[in-house]
Amino acid sequence: MLKYKRVALLDAGALRKLALKDLERSGLTVKDYKKLRLRVMTAKETDEFVGEPRASYKIPYFDLAGNRTAFARVRFIENSKGHVFKAQGSFRYSQPFNSAPHIYYPPYLDWQAIAKDPTYPILITEGEKKAAKACSLGIACIALGGVYGFKSSKRMQDLIPEFDDIQWKDRAIEICYDADVMMKSEVRQALSMIALELSQKYSPASIDFIFLDAETAGPKTGLDDFLMAEGAEKFNALERKPFRSNERIQELNKKVCYVEHYDRFYNIKNKRFFNSLQQVREAFMNEGEEVVDGKRTALIVDLWAKNANRRTVADVLYAPGLAEVTDRNELNTWRPPSIRPRRGSPVLWLEIGRHIFGSYFDWFMQWLAYPVQHIGTKMLQAVFVHGAMQGVGKTFVVDPVMEYVYGPHNFYRLSNDDLQDRFNAYASHTQFVVTNEIYFSDMRDRRMIMSGLKDMVTREKVTVNEKFQPKMVYTDHCNYYLTSNHADALVLDPDDRRFFVIEAPNEKLGNGAYLELNDYLRDKGGGANVLHHLQNVDTSDFNPKGEALFTPAKEVVIGLSKDILTEFIEKLYYNPQELYMVNGHLPDLQLSKSEDIIRLFETSNPHYRFPISTMKVSRIMRELGIPRRKVRLAHDSPQMVLYAIFERDRWHKASNRTWAQHYQENHPRYGMRNKLN
Repeated sequence: MLKYKRVALLDAGALRKLALKDLERSGLTVKDYKKLRLRVMTAKETDEFVGEPRASYKIPYFDLAGNRTAFARVRFIENSKGHVFKAQGSFRYSQPFNSAPHIYYPPYLDWQAIAKDPTYPILITEGEKKAAKACSLGIACIALGGVYGFKSSKRMQDLIPEFDDIQWKDRAIEICYDADVMMKSEVRQALSMIALELSQKYSPASIDFIFLDAETAGPKTGLDDFLMAEGAEKFNALERKPFRSNERIQELNKKVCYVEHYDRFYNIKNKRFFNSLQQVREAFMNEGEEVVDGKRTALIVDLWAKNANRRTVADVLYAPGLAEVTDRNELNTWRPPSIRPRRGSPVLWLEIGRHIFGSYFDWFMQWLAYPVQHIGTKMLQAVFVHGAMQGVGKTFVVDPVMEYVYGPHNFYRLSNDDLQDRFNAYASHTQFVVTNEIYFSDMRDRRMIMSGLKDMVTREKVTVNEKFQPKMVYTDHCNYYLTSNHADALVLDPDDRRFFVIEAPNEKLGNGAYLELNDYLRDKGGGANVLHHLQNVDTSDFNPKGEALFTPAKEVVIGLSKDILTEFIEKLYYNPQELYMVNGHLPDLQLSKSEDIIRLFETSNPHYRFPISTMKVSRIMRELGIPRRKVRLAHDSPQMVLYAIFERDRWHKASNRTWAQHYQENHPRYGMRNKLN
C-alpha cells in the first residue's frame, strides 16, 4: 500500500524501505545497500542536489581504488506527482546540473587489477544497479549513467576521459543494454557509437554485443532482470554478436598494414607497397561502409585508417619457417606449403631422377632435401643440367615437383628475360628457382649473365628492385636449378666451386613413365609423398656451404667456356714455339709485355670483335703462373710488367736489370732506337 501513499509524508525509515524495495527489483539486498553506500534523500535534499524536489536515494561513484569520488547520481523514489515510482517509467535518475558523465565502478571487485590486466573481459551496461548486480555475481561490469553516458557533447568528448584509465588494448569488450534496444532507434544508435569509438580509439581484442531475450523477464528486460531470472551461468552462455565494424576492420587487417620502417601502407596479399593513403582507399573501397553515428556512413577503409586497431608492423621480411609476425613485430610474408607429408615412396619420380643423375643421384637428393629439412637454408651450390635431347625429364624432375613441395608462393620460374632484367621482385618471396632452357648466343651476354648468376647463388642478402616500389634488402633464400639444351650455356671458370653440372642422357624412359608421373603429381597428391621422402633423406654428411661436386660434365663446360683469347694465351704458355716460329727460327726476344701479347693475338685473329684490356691479359697470364717482373728500362722511365715467354726457369733466376736489358736490346722498338744512337 506504500505504493499509493504520498512520499512527502514518509519519514527516513519508510524512505529507506522504498529504496530497498527498488533494489530488490534488481536482485540487491540491504547488504548491497550498505556496500554501495547508498543514502536516502528527502525531496528538499534532492532539490538542493539536483534541482528536483522529489525523494530519492543517492548513488555515490567510486574510483578504481574503491574510494568515493565527488560525483553521485540519484534514483528518484517518487514521481512528479508525489507518488511512489513504479518499477518502470521515465526520468527515474538525475545528476547535478552541468556535471559531466562518469564511469560507475561497483565496489565489489578489484578494479585497479582488472583495469591493468587485459585478459579480464569487461562488460559495459547502462544503469548502476545492473552493473552492481553483475559484479555481485563476479562479472566485471561497469555502468554508464545512460546509453549516451560514454560521451559529452558539451565538452566535445567522443569518449569521456575516464575510459583512458582502463587498458582496453587486446581486451575483450562486451556491451549489454536492455532488451528493447532493437525497438528504439536512439538506443541502437548509441550502441553502435560506443562500440565504434572504443574500436577506433583503443585496440580491443574484440567487441561483442549481448542481446537479451525479452521473453525471459518481459519486454523491458535489463541485465539485472536476466541475472535474477537465469543467473550468471546462463548469461555467460548467451550468444555474443561481434561488432560488425570491428570485425570488418579485423578482416581488412589481413589484407593491408602500415609498415613503420618504410612509412608506407603494404598490400599483404600482393606483397607491394602503396604510395599513398589514397591508393589504399581506391584498392579497398569495395569493402563497404559502416554507420558511424546512427545516421552518417563512412567507408570501412577510412575507419580502418583511423582505427587504433589498424595493423601496424615494424618491418616486412621473408623468413621461411618463422611465424607470420616475429617477436619484433615484423610481418613475415612467407607462407608454408598447403600440402602435408604423406608416407609412400614416389617410385616414378625417383626413377626419373636416377635416369638423369646416374651415379650422382644421391648427392642431388641431398641437395634437394637439405633446405626442405632445414627450412630457409641458402645453398651455396646450384644445379645445372644440360642435354641436347628434349623430353628426357631434366626439368620435369623438379618442375612442377618442387612447386608442390614448397608451395606455388615460394617457387619461381625464372626466364632468360628475367636474368637480363634489372627488376628482381621474385627474390623477395622465393625459396626454389627453376630456369628452364637458359641460353644466350652472344658470349659477351653469357659472361655478363654468369657474373650475375654467381652472385645470385652465393649472396646472403639481396636488394630487391621492383617497379614503383622502395628498394628493400632481404635475406636471400633462393636456391637455383638450371637446365639447357646447350652445354656452353654457362661460362664456368676452372676454379668454379658453385655449380654442379650433369649431362642428361640422350635417351628417354618410356613415354608412359612421364605421363604417369604427371597424373601422380597432379591428380593423386604425389607431391605429399615427395615431401615425405625429402624430409627423410639422410643429409647428415651434406654441407650446404661446401663446394659442388666436380663432374666430367663440368669439365666439359669449363672447356667450352674458354674464349679464343684464353685459349691463345694457354697455347702461348704450353707451346710458345708454335706461335713465335718464323721460317724455322725463334725470335731473340724472350720477354713480352701484355701489349705485345695483344698485338700478336690480334694479328693471329683479325676477326675477333671483343675489346681486349691489358688487365684481362695480365689476369690470364698470372693465373697460368707465367713468371713476371716489374722493371724500369731507365731510372726515369715508367715501370712496366714483363712476362717470360721462353726459358722460364732461366728468367725466374735472373735479376730485374737483366730482364730490362734483354727487353730493351731485343724489342724492335727499343732495339732500333739503340742502333740509331
